[in-house]
Amino acid sequence: MPPKKEEIDLNALPPLKHLCVSIRIEAAKSRATKLLNLLKTCKSFQKNIQRDEILAFCKEKQLYVDPATLTDKQKKDPKFMAEVATELTSEVMNKAFQLFIQDQVLAVRKARYLAAQAQAAEKAAPPKKDDKKDTKKGAKEPPAVAPIVEPEKVVPEKDYPKNFDLVFIVQGFPQVPQEQIELIIHVKERVINWGGVDMNQIEQPEEFQDDFEKRMEEFVPPPPIKRQYSEESLNYAASERSVIEEFKSVRASSLPSDPLRQLTIKELILDMDLDAEEETIKQFYETIFEEICQFSIDQQQYAEWIANKKPIPLINKEAPKDPFDLEVERIKHEAQLAEEQQKAAEEAILAEKNKKGAKKEPKKNEAELEAERQAEAEKHRLNELRKQQIQDAIDQQLKMKTKLHLQYYKRQLSDVQLQKVGPGTLLECLLDQLQAESTYLTNSQVPPSLEDQDDSDQVNRILTGLKGQGNESVKNRKQEQVTESPKQLILDECDWIEMRAYFAQLHDQQLVVEREHKIFDNLCYPGIDRQGMPEIPEKSEKMRKAIKAKLHPFVNVDVNEFERRQLLLQFEELLKENEPEKEWHFGDRIYMERHNRNTLRQKFYEALLNDPQVIMKYLPDDDALMICCYYKNPPGRTLRKKWSAEWRVLPNLEYYIQVRNFNSDYFYDIDYQKIGAITERCKIMYPTDNSLILATKFTVGEQERLRYRVIKENIVFGIQCGFYAQFKESRMSVQDQIMNLTFKNGLCLRFTQMGEVVQQYHNQKAQESSQHSFNLYDNTDINSEQEIKRVITGQGSVIIYKKDGSIIILYSNGNVSHYKNNMWITTNNKGYRQSPKGVDKIPCAIRTDPESGSKVYIRDDQTLIIYYKEGYQYTQHQDGTVMLIKGDKIIVEHPNFASVVVTIDKAKQRSGTIMRKNNTTVGFDNIIDRSHDGRIVETFYQGCKVVSYLEKYEIPDSKQYKTNRIHLLYTQDGGVSKCVADGEVVIITAEERVRLNNKGEKRQLGQDIDYWVQLFSLPDERRSGVYTIDLERKCIFTRDEEANYFEIDEDGHVVTKLSTASAQNQEPYTPDQIPDGIFVDEENKVLPTPKQWIPPRLFLVRNDNTGIELYNQYQLQDYFRLKSENAFTTKIIEDMPNNVKSISFITELKQQNKKFIDVKIPQTLDIVPKIIQKTTIIAHRVFTFRNFLEYPPFEKEERIHHELSLQRFEIWQKNILKTQNEFGILQKSEEEKEIEFAIQMKILESRRTDYSTESYDQAKSKIQIPEQQITSVEPLEQTLLKSARVQQTVQQAFVDLSRKAQTVQIQKQFKPFTEVKGFAIHYFETNEGLDYLKSAPEDPPIKKQRQKVVQINEEPQQLQIIEQFDQQPEGIVPLEQPPQPQYNNLLTKVIIKPSVFTQAEIDDEIRQKRLNDESVKYRMQKRKDIDVYGKERKDKKLVPCLLKTNPKLELNQKYILTDATTDNRVKISSMATRVYQQAAPVNQIRNEGMHQTIIRTLDKKNNLDELIDKKNLMVTGDINDRLKKDLLIYPISVQFGELRQNGIYEFKINVKNEDIMTQRIVLKQPQNSNIKVLMKVMGPISLGLVREVFIQVSADKLGQFSDEFQILSKHSIYTIPLNGNVLDQNIFDKLNTEQIKLSSKPLLKKNVKDMLQQFKQQDIIGDSQDSDLLPKINYDKNYKIDPFQNQKKEDQSYDDEN
Repeated sequence: MPPKKEEIDLNALPPLKHLCVSIRIEAAKSRATKLLNLLKTCKSFQKNIQRDEILAFCKEKQLYVDPATLTDKQKKDPKFMAEVATELTSEVMNKAFQLFIQDQVLAVRKARYLAAQAQAAEKAAPPKKDDKKDTKKGAKEPPAVAPIVEPEKVVPEKDYPKNFDLVFIVQGFPQVPQEQIELIIHVKERVINWGGVDMNQIEQPEEFQDDFEKRMEEFVPPPPIKRQYSEESLNYAASERSVIEEFKSVRASSLPSDPLRQLTIKELILDMDLDAEEETIKQFYETIFEEICQFSIDQQQYAEWIANKKPIPLINKEAPKDPFDLEVERIKHEAQLAEEQQKAAEEAILAEKNKKGAKKEPKKNEAELEAERQAEAEKHRLNELRKQQIQDAIDQQLKMKTKLHLQYYKRQLSDVQLQKVGPGTLLECLLDQLQAESTYLTNSQVPPSLEDQDDSDQVNRILTGLKGQGNESVKNRKQEQVTESPKQLILDECDWIEMRAYFAQLHDQQLVVEREHKIFDNLCYPGIDRQGMPEIPEKSEKMRKAIKAKLHPFVNVDVNEFERRQLLLQFEELLKENEPEKEWHFGDRIYMERHNRNTLRQKFYEALLNDPQVIMKYLPDDDALMICCYYKNPPGRTLRKKWSAEWRVLPNLEYYIQVRNFNSDYFYDIDYQKIGAITERCKIMYPTDNSLILATKFTVGEQERLRYRVIKENIVFGIQCGFYAQFKESRMSVQDQIMNLTFKNGLCLRFTQMGEVVQQYHNQKAQESSQHSFNLYDNTDINSEQEIKRVITGQGSVIIYKKDGSIIILYSNGNVSHYKNNMWITTNNKGYRQSPKGVDKIPCAIRTDPESGSKVYIRDDQTLIIYYKEGYQYTQHQDGTVMLIKGDKIIVEHPNFASVVVTIDKAKQRSGTIMRKNNTTVGFDNIIDRSHDGRIVETFYQGCKVVSYLEKYEIPDSKQYKTNRIHLLYTQDGGVSKCVADGEVVIITAEERVRLNNKGEKRQLGQDIDYWVQLFSLPDERRSGVYTIDLERKCIFTRDEEANYFEIDEDGHVVTKLSTASAQNQEPYTPDQIPDGIFVDEENKVLPTPKQWIPPRLFLVRNDNTGIELYNQYQLQDYFRLKSENAFTTKIIEDMPNNVKSISFITELKQQNKKFIDVKIPQTLDIVPKIIQKTTIIAHRVFTFRNFLEYPPFEKEERIHHELSLQRFEIWQKNILKTQNEFGILQKSEEEKEIEFAIQMKILESRRTDYSTESYDQAKSKIQIPEQQITSVEPLEQTLLKSARVQQTVQQAFVDLSRKAQTVQIQKQFKPFTEVKGFAIHYFETNEGLDYLKSAPEDPPIKKQRQKVVQINEEPQQLQIIEQFDQQPEGIVPLEQPPQPQYNNLLTKVIIKPSVFTQAEIDDEIRQKRLNDESVKYRMQKRKDIDVYGKERKDKKLVPCLLKTNPKLELNQKYILTDATTDNRVKISSMATRVYQQAAPVNQIRNEGMHQTIIRTLDKKNNLDELIDKKNLMVTGDINDRLKKDLLIYPISVQFGELRQNGIYEFKINVKNEDIMTQRIVLKQPQNSNIKVLMKVMGPISLGLVREVFIQVSADKLGQFSDEFQILSKHSIYTIPLNGNVLDQNIFDKLNTEQIKLSSKPLLKKNVKDMLQQFKQQDIIGDSQDSDLLPKINYDKNYKIDPFQNQKKEDQSYDDEN
């Protein structure tokens, strides 16, 4: 037997640190193969592992058996087949790989052990004997040997710093993550130079040679060749990328304790230069090993770092259980106990029966068995009933739990429209809901339903314990009355919270505006509450004013203008410090807007919303903060920003290498994949049209979220699960070939591809958007509770879907179809109804309007149809939907929904229009020219317009055609969007539309065509500023004026191609790991800085939380344009001192819903209901106000003078220092210092005209609308101008007066101050200088010369002032500006007189105007208000015949329909124009029936309709006769006023018969039994006479009363309202006494007679005549009574009251 080998102890083997690395190359296959072949050349510490080696190892270790090598016996052995793997799965390969690595490591350790043993044995072995002899005797000389050739020197291996002994490079394996693999290197190729690429791999255009020769002839450079990878290389790179993604997904789904979490994937970029391919690959080969060695060092550092870290475990706190759930558990537990008890009782009875020795029960008869069966059935029924009761109790608890959810949240918002509430209020109400629910959970009790309590109980119970809100405050708030002041008429336009929610209240009577402002007060903004400013000002207020007082005397302009210029220079310096590569010039910031605390916060919220860069600077001389918000536009127009949160959890090895800096002192025990890396990366692109393209990526742990959007002017749009665009008042979205348009009130409009318009309210009750309701039948709450949505079809029909599943179809011709209970019922416009039961007829009335000649149909289902003579048809349905057929248009309107106009052109339907490539201007004048089917659907709502039509167009470069539905959206500000059903959207904003027009044909806005051309041109041909959205590719792209291309897509890819970049035009690469802050691509740093930047926003915040903002013309041009187009806006321009203009915009808030159906509905027919106008009592007319101050521009010349002023001040300061150094410092007493400071302050205040210090509220308060405007018809512009000018004049006079007073005081206080002993600064402060000033002669006056001056130029005058100021000596400091001369010796301009012909035309116009004025003057003199002398009457006489009243009346239908046809008739010459003059005689009407009338139609001369109309002429005339007169009633209302209790009062009204016939009147008593109406004289009333009607009231009950009674005449029924107030006797007497003291008139009105008092006076008079003690009253029988005396008194009292 062979000898046994010595066994090696494994514990004695040396340790070996090994590393397994897998390399995946995402590059061209040829270059990837070269790199892999280079990696096969092993280094000393490298060992390569191929897949074939692992497969051979599998077969060797019997881990895998090839099925082809199995014998039949082995195949039949199930045990053998179960133990052996015959398929090469990933599990088998992974197991083999682990064993293979262990085997390789063990072999290396053994080899090293044996080598060490051999080396130690060699050192320990004794020397040989031959050697010793040689050493003693000496060695013989060796024989001569031929020289040996030295081998070539081997290049020494590079020494890598590493922390391993052996590295295994795995190539092509594994395909799934493996625990043994610790590092995966992901290589990505980026070609930086395509110069060395083979032409066979380049995609060349067709006919390349012909195109090249043609361009050489024309000297045109060839187009750039498109370079790309081959298909094989792309597939190879995709497979490698998929393997990496598989690794990441499996690692993400593993457990936190799994070793797979420590797998590190490192990305390396291979910058490939194809001109030096071999050299590049060799360099990258060394880079790979450097990264591997560095990873081993990082691995060791990570192990040492994490060994000392102990994560803090989370304390899981159990939340309190819901009281509803506790109640459900209690019910279930009690039911279970009862069931167990019942079951135990049954088992006990059964055991007792089965007990041994128990008596057997006798056999039962049929009756006993039937009783047992009934008892068992009853028991089963009771059990089922008990189970049902338990389930009902559980369902009740669950129902109450669901009812409580968001109940308090909805309760708070129940009384307000959601469109008036901002996100802050919604969030706060939601927090209140959570706190209310937590209160119930803490108390563990079931809360009662909120709907079953009173308001006070609800508020007290819900708000118990809530922070900052108590029961008393809520009660007090509910008791407060909202006081309306005149200031509430004008809203601040910058305060969009007030604009949105004015007068809106929550459920607790709290104003929404107040609550929103309080929420905004909690937000921190720079400058507000001294944020970003020192807590204590660096300089006191007195010090700041003193410094300003020293500087202002050297200024040659107004102080306010100087401060503004100084502020602009400081803003320029601030931006130069932060952005030195750009030149800043803010001289064009000529507009200033002032803000209060609220508007300033909202302006900051708006400016900071899109995350601009903010820089600030504190101004100690003003104690203010400068704030600049701007967007940095770096070279390459691309900027990257990153923000990372501090790590609070322990990372894995990969994140440790990426981040490295973990400065936190503590870490939580949370998986890093859930909340590890929290970062925000944003790529910002700046096209030349001043728009922003933001590509933001949010990372939380291993999850990523994308938010890509474009911000252009006032539109924000992006692509995320479809396209969306957020406008100012609406939101548009496009998805699945459907365009949606949602408004703030919850109305969603959906435009389908079939041309239908779907309208639906989302989560909100339909709000009535108009005061005028078309519901003639007064059906309240129209469709708000039942209707779900409505669909307007392309035919103009309306399909209404209800909550109960029913469907109603309304047709424009009056037909109605109703589907309910699986049954259709259709009613046509003639009144015939068809149902499954058959055809029947419903009541239908038909009338002809005699005034307009229109025919009126009204059905019993409350459908009104009117046919007008003009040919159009008006239809009103029961729910308030109105339809109008007018020519080829069908109009559909409803007060709660959008209006739809359908236009159908039958000629276009037959022609089938097809659009070609060059037909971009077709359809601009008439959109129907582009329609293929001749149908246009237009939708109008809240200023927006959507035009939908079907277009068939030719596909470019092909003979095929395509049909698409196109929607054009016109927004209120002028923006246009086009949406094509096949997935294209085009966005053109309002400002971009103006710019396109200015660069194009420059037409008037509204008639411009340039935007139209851009909408219908090809995407590659569109201009800068026009954005195109391709929904098939899911991307948004644009091309700016510099030919730069920008694109973002939904998957997170961003493409930026710059025209100034290299010829390859590649997207610059940015590594994944960039530092926090701002980052600019290295490739872009060499490019020039763009000249166009988005204008920065400049703010100045003062220490009182007010501020200003500075604008230029570009920032406000769109706002000015919109205001000029608004018909309800008034622009007021006021000239203020120092070339300053105040520009104010006052806009009245009115609903701008356009009404298309404006027809006259007959009101004279009895079958037509009257239009009820639902009016809302509005306390004020609401206006918005915004004010700007316009200053002159700060240009080059003004800057020179500004610098000269500052230089003079600096020279003066230097002279002061020099004088102080030469002569010493004058020590002044405290009293002298105070006097000097007071003088400086008065000088400063006298010169200062600072409009910027005036608060915005003060400026707004100057524009007041007088109370008379609410009722008067004076135009808004005149009223506002009058009030503003009056206030301006008064204010200016007050300022002038105060300045004169201050000047006098300064002159009085100046004398004692000049006598202070000390050194004088200049000559005029000495006594001699002062004496000279007193005795100096004044300039002699110069007489004005007669000049033909028309226009005076102000610029030379300013230059002259500047020159005079410059010629003054430096030592003189003028306290005021030099006086101006009293004459004007400037350049003049002579008027050029017109020619003879022009003057003749002017004379003719003047003469014609004079004649017109004389004719108007003549007509004015003939009015009744002018007397015979041509002057206005001072005392206007009340002529009884001119008295007119308008009482509330309605037609007396009963009389008109029954008796009017046979009424008496009077025929006189003055009545010849009466309608009924042609009526049939009375005898004919009485004696002739309908059959005789039909017989008369046998004569062809007679027409049945004409005969019937002639018989009804009396009715028609009674209704429509304009010459008809009935009754004159005055007064038209009965106002009793205040009455004493227990009294009887009487009021008299007069009824005059103005008809030509004698008629009777009938009085209809009021409902109140205490009120009686009577006539003391009965009988008919002759024409022209007056009948008195008395109203008597018995004042028995206290309080106000109101009622009405009716006066019935032949033609009309007059309704007379009456009201009054019954007071207690004591209160009445007290008020009566006070009234007599104030006005010397009693409290009881003149027209009201106290009947009891009159009776008492009559009794007293009767007693006095009978008594002998009292004097007799003379009674003259011949006393003449004036019959008109009472009439005059009544007329006079009536005039006094009215």
